[in-house]
Amino acid sequence: MKNKLALLIPAICLAILAASSSVAKADTLTLLGTSNNYVIPLPPGPYGIDPIYPYTLSINGNITSAMCLDLANTVSNGETWLATPYNWTTGSGSLLTQYKEEAYIFSQLSGNTYSVEDIQLAAWDIFDPSGVNALVSSQKINTMPIYNLLSAASTAASTLPLTFFENYTIYIPDASDWAAWQGNGPPQDFITTAVPEPSSLLLFGTGLVGLAGIARRKLARA
Repeated sequence: MKNKLALLIPAICLAILAASSSVAKADTLTLLGTSNNYVIPLPPGPYGIDPIYPYTLSINGNITSAMCLDLANTVSNGETWLATPYNWTTGSGSLLTQYKEEAYIFSQLSGNTYSVEDIQLAAWDIFDPSGVNALVSSQKINTMPIYNLLSAASTAASTLPLTFFENYTIYIPDASDWAAWQGNGPPQDFITTAVPEPSSLLLFGTGLVGLAGIARRKLARA
């Protein structure tokens, strides 16, 4: 009896964790600031058009660095909105492929192959290639690294395992949260490195405590 319970409890724990991670919930995001690096600088002063990575976000009160994925959308410093993490497990079709490409592009920030500007432009190109083309043309930016990165991202999206992409979280603005958009239109999608969410950990911990109690009662009867 004891051996059966020892085998059963880990399986139930994994089931609870899987169920808790698949529940989509809106998170509260606030833009705290952007980098002072811009695709189109406007001297004098630290201002320009289209700031590149990093964007500093508060996500449910936790401060993190993120990269924006939308060139056309707008968000202002201090703006708060609701966003839902993209579910890698249930995602499908072209949108899943595009988000996989975005995640691979974002992962290149930890390497030395591409500049931050090239990585940001490649990320914007996934959803707005015409906008990026206008930018690189106006600023006479060398596009070869960007095209190389986009090609590598396309390959990665079809070959890397899902576990690779689960290392990253993409936050999609909640379309029902119109009041938070402050007349600017929808905020950007943002991508960050994935971390365990407090709510998921709480649910998982509660499940473990409950299972421990069940195990003790059953063992007491054995």
